[in-house]
Amino acid sequence: MPTKNVYNPSDHVTKAILTATRASPGIRTDALASETSLCESTISTAGRILAERGLLRRERKGRFYHYYPAGARDVTVEPIAAADIEIEALKAEVEELRREVEELRAFKARALAAHPELDVDPIVLEARKIGYRALFEAGNRDGADNVLLGDADNSAFVLAIVEALRTGAKQTEG
Repeated sequence: MPTKNVYNPSDHVTKAILTATRASPGIRTDALASETSLCESTISTAGRILAERGLLRRERKGRFYHYYPAGARDVTVEPIAAADIEIEALKAEVEELRREVEELRAFKARALAAHPELDVDPIVLEARKIGYRALFEAGNRDGADNVLLGDADNSAFVLAIVEALRTGAKQTEG
């Protein structure tokens, strides 16, 4: 015994797309967006899934997809919710971001292996600038160069500047 098309009537995205498609067969994505107040990307994603499930037909003509009511009336389809569509899109986006993070971590590891001096605390970098200026203005150009290049990071002079910067940062936070 054939069953009727099934969709979740509480799913406003599915209902809006199917209603507008039945009212205007062949409606384009942009017109469907205007008609339903949904964004084109939502319509594109939901339309693709609805077409895969047999609830509507989607044809590409030029730059746009055109949506038509499904030809077959007797199709059993699982309910689809807008949240399901959004969750799947977000899962894909999260996976892509995870891949990018892993690539960046690998890049950082390779860079630090080749140049360990790159792994420097930003406060130490600021201390180098301050120490460089102080020594340069005092006429100690060799000392200033050593501080700027990081050769004096463990000197009492640079360590005192770092401590002063950290103490100042704590005071402004508190």
